[in-house]
Amino acid sequence: MAKQQNNEEQILLETIGKAESFLEKNKNVLIYGVGGLAVLILAIVYMNTTFLPEREAKAQKDLFMAQFAFDKDSFDLALNGAGKEKGFLKIADGGMDYMFTNAKGIATYQAGICYLQLGKFDKAIEYLERFSTSEDMVQSQAYCALGDAYAEKGDMSKACSNYKKSS
Repeated sequence: MAKQQNNEEQILLETIGKAESFLEKNKNVLIYGVGGLAVLILAIVYMNTTFLPEREAKAQKDLFMAQFAFDKDSFDLALNGAGKEKGFLKIADGGMDYMFTNAKGIATYQAGICYLQLGKFDKAIEYLERFSTSEDMVQSQAYCALGDAYAEKGDMSKACSNYKKSS
């Protein structure tokens, strides 16, 4: 019994010694790894609590006047904006300024609808095909509008395909 206990203590001491040796040899790698992980976690927290909400608020503010013009059936003004007011195209194609915002998706959809209303079916198709959302009702409306654009161009197979997707 005493021999077995001594043997277990010996194994435990050897394991501790190996662990200490490993930590000593790899302490810089471990420090940088833990530090990098901490920086990554802080970056994610910052993105979700500060950066993205601020970006979304600005994007929604920029979207407001375009949406107002759209509601008044001023489709060209809604698309292109006027003066300092941004249109759907500026927001939908705004690059990094609107990346990761819901406003960019809304502007893409609305730009497609504006082009459809203006009779510019190729442009309507371009924007409506770029649009995607997890909201089933809105995606269904986009497919229906896409079907309308294809039907106006005379491409009935694509029109029917999009009408089927919308149902």
